[in-house]
Amino acid sequence: MTESSKRSAFAIGISVTTIRLIAILLFCAPFVMGASSYCAFAVKVRKPSGVPFNNVPVGMVEKGTQGATVWTDANGTARFCDAPLHAVDIVVGTQCGIVLVKSVKPTWPATRDIFVTYDDTYCNEFTFPDHCQVLLRIQDEDGRPLIGAKFESGRSERGVSDVFGRIFASIKSGEKLEGVLMNEGRETVRISERCVQDDEHDVELKIVLHKRE
Repeated sequence: MTESSKRSAFAIGISVTTIRLIAILLFCAPFVMGASSYCAFAVKVRKPSGVPFNNVPVGMVEKGTQGATVWTDANGTARFCDAPLHAVDIVVGTQCGIVLVKSVKPTWPATRDIFVTYDDTYCNEFTFPDHCQVLLRIQDEDGRPLIGAKFESGRSERGVSDVFGRIFASIKSGEKLEGVLMNEGRETVRISERCVQDDEHDVELKIVLHKRE
């Protein structure tokens, strides 16, 4: 083989290698881009009238444990981008009228759309003009919701925290909500909150239950 032929063969070899590299990059690029922008679930919440429902809490529950909470946007959509491969439960709304969608799995590389109709009019049944609505949000040291925390007043149980770490209560004007919050393996916290009727008489409290040393 002449020197000229060797150079031509070498050039052809480089060209073939370059084409193969470009083909591999073009093939892989959509997967790389898709992985960085991929969202597992898009939960689309609507009112009974069909209008998008914004500012509704949507939770992803994995094996009974609250994983993440996202509020719906102006289009009534809450997106969960980081989700496990196995099935999870989706919880929509507050404690009154809550909607549960069980055992949904992601469908990578396509986002799985979940359609939910949520009616919050049930919540109006729990409001009274001479009462204060109280919302207790129970969390651990890292700000994660604690499920199953008990609120006891005297010898009676007033409530147990849900998947969002919430306990709801209602007390009359002038009365006090008093009791103890407790959860296994954590220190107890005493609650004392009086209902005062004014323009913003409803109460929302965040309580951290620390691990016992």
